[in-house]
Amino acid sequence: MNVNLDNNREEFIDYVAKLVQCSDGVKLDMDSKKDEKRDSDNYVFVEKDVSSLTNMATIISKNARKVNFDICKNNQRVAQLCLLKTLYRLGDIITGTLNFIDAIIPSYQVSITLENNELIESSIANRPQQQISRLTRKIHGEHHEFCLNASRISFAISIPTNCTPDFATTGVKLQWNLRLEFITGSKNDYPLMPLNADERHHYYQAVEDVNVETFDCSIPIKVYPTSCESARTFPSQHTFRVT
Repeated sequence: MNVNLDNNREEFIDYVAKLVQCSDGVKLDMDSKKDEKRDSDNYVFVEKDVSSLTNMATIISKNARKVNFDICKNNQRVAQLCLLKTLYRLGDIITGTLNFIDAIIPSYQVSITLENNELIESSIANRPQQQISRLTRKIHGEHHEFCLNASRISFAISIPTNCTPDFATTGVKLQWNLRLEFITGSKNDYPLMPLNADERHHYYQAVEDVNVETFDCSIPIKVYPTSCESARTFPSQHTFRVT
């Protein structure tokens, strides 16, 4: 899809002129079937065609439902992740909560990162998939929080607007995900040792040594573009030479 910036500016100026001429209350009859273009450097045009890429991305992301994930380690619950949705657009904010109320394994700290990586078809890949994912991994946002004795924590991570949205070809796929890494302890060990207690107060002291383990998981999400420029990297038909 080609975008002509000069035509966009001319259309915008014509539109403003019509608004000025019709300021006496005459209703404008806009042609909904006209092929309007969008997103020039200085102006934003709203498309009325619901089948357009940006409008479809907006509709899908707004209608996405809240989802819950039970995060377990060795079939024992670590936390419950709640996301308002898993479908986003570039520039959106990913908000969610981690619930530790019914957790069996205690968590001391959690790190949440927003990242993407590439998946390459095995027939053309010259390295193992795990190595490719590690080399192509990019972190776009992160949140770290100490969560000992916390029943619930919340986080908010912004998706940068200058990133590449989800795409897939016959050979390469870009996938987005939230990666959660927990520092966990044993359900029988407690990192605080009681020193003294009375009717009103309980005094504790941190133990010198505690056994901890790390545990991580990835939650896949979808990231859609916000404009045709962010979605169009190459023309609709393009041939790549694989060597």
